[in-house]
Amino acid sequence: MKKNVVCGSYIPAENLAAETAAAIAFTRITHAFLAFSLLHERDGRHVPFFSEGLANGIRTVQNEIRRQNAGTKVLVSIGCWGAGLFCEASSNAENREAFPFTRGARIPRMSGRATVN
Repeated sequence: MKKNVVCGSYIPAENLAAETAAAIAFTRITHAFLAFSLLHERDGRHVPFFSEGLANGIRTVQNEIRRQNAGTKVLVSIGCWGAGLFCEASSNAENREAFPFTRGARIPRMSGRATVN
């Protein structure tokens, strides 16, 4: 009987170089946790903010996963010492439902901010 195994890896993605991403064996990793997005408040909602460096690093990882033909899932970690607003965003069911990642988010191409489906 085959066991389901999850193997995650923390990857500091800010301005991640393509050569660095190429050295990661994504075919052996089921989940890549990319760090870190911060939150800001917009229209009364807590929304992830992707710096240009983080957005570029995420795209670099996604491209490398495709190149390696790996099925690795990409998750963006919210955090870091300056991650204010996370407690507010996760404090109750209503806020968690309104949080964009509960419905999926796309990495922006130019703006540096997440867009919600």
